[in-house]
This record gives sequence, structure tokens and C-alpha cells, in this order.
Amino acid sequence: VITGKRLDDSDIAASDQVGQDKAGQQCVAGLAEGGQDSDEGGDVSWQQFDSEGYLAKQRLKPGQDAYARNKFNQQSSDDTKPDREVPDTRNHMCKNEHWNTDLPDTSVIITFHNEARSTLFRTIVSVFRMSPDYLLREIILVDDCSDDASDGQELKGIKKVRVLRNEKR
Repeated sequence: VITGKRLDDSDIAASDQVGQDKAGQQCVAGLAEGGQDSDEGGDVSWQQFDSEGYLAKQRLKPGQDAYARNKFNQQSSDDTKPDREVPDTRNHMCKNEHWNTDLPDTSVIITFHNEARSTLFRTIVSVFRMSPDYLLREIILVDDCSDDASDGQELKGIKKVRVLRNEKR
């Protein structure tokens, strides 16, 4: 049910069960230890975030199979700029429509599991670039127990980004 109210951690993950993921990271069902609680997320804009440092931790090494981990060409994904232009594929009638701007803000929820860092970051950047700032309350990343918890946790420093982590799939 969509109510228009901000979801808090108790709405999203009402559990006190603690366990370990495949990488041995401690996680609470729904929220990783030390998860972001603030309304604003981190304090760095996506433009100021150290994307090169974040992406470098999962770059392919020479000779590595680009298709092995994600079943798509990770090298090509890594080489694609996070802030690339996304074509507007709307019907021409929709492009000419004048939409009401008096809308409530919203939360965008992105669930991922073992996602390539380049695609995850590019998705976040696309949400920021394609959404008017006054309409975007937050981006909630839900890590569905990825092998490497840092794939999502390192992104919680970005303004308006919250990260939750599922204990099990």
C-alpha cells in the first residue's frame, strides 16, 4: 500500500535476527550493521563521489573473462560512463504533455544481488539525472545478500542514498 509517508527501517525490516552472509559479514535481516538511518543519506553528491575508486575495486584484471561474473560484458559496462546521455524514448505525444509539477516526493527502491559495480552506480546516476531534485526523496538500495557487502555499503555516503542488506535470499 502506498501511503505517501516516509518508510523507516522498522517498516522495511522489522527483525532482530542477526546472522552472517556468504562473505562472513554480520547483517541483520533487512539492514546491515551500521546502516544509514538519516533522511538525507550521506553527505557527498553523486558528482563528488569517488566513483573511480569505487569502480576500481571490481575492475577486470587482464585475461579475466568479462562474461563470467555477470553473464554480460563487464568490460564494456566498466568502460561506459556513469553519466552517459540516456535517450528519451517516450512517445512524442508524451514529450509534449505538460505534467503537473505539484507532486509528492518519492523514494526509488533498487534491489540488487552480485551486481557489477559499474551497472549499479550507473543506475543510481541515471535516477539522479532523470529525476527532478525536489521529487526525489531518497534512493533505497536493497542488497539481496550479495557476496560482497561493500558493493552497496560504499554507496551510502552519497546524499539521498540509503542501503539496506538482506540476511538471506
